[in-house]
Amino acid sequence: MDSTTSGAGGIGVSDNRSSRRSAEKVAVRQCIASGGSKKKCSVTYWYANGCMVMAKGTKGYFTWNSQDSLLDAVEVVMSRCQAETEEPSVCAIYHSACSLPMPIR
Repeated sequence: MDSTTSGAGGIGVSDNRSSRRSAEKVAVRQCIASGGSKKKCSVTYWYANGCMVMAKGTKGYFTWNSQDSLLDAVEVVMSRCQAETEEPSVCAIYHSACSLPMPIR
């Protein structure tokens, strides 16, 4: 399980956690550590068994998407970023990761 958070200047991401709860806790802690407000850092996206990509554009613009493959996620998120941000050439991958299925014990 993986999660992303954002809130008032901070952003957090967690990868390859064994549970959604664990992923969310780590992402919120990262958001706060990166300057986010404790009250405003909240989970905005989570995914499992796929790949997620976040892109950053101008003026704090972020977008994300998950797909079965990393390449598909990159294509979707970069297309979206370039269509929605003021300077399409500024769009860049901020974070990417794949969350593979985990065996159940």
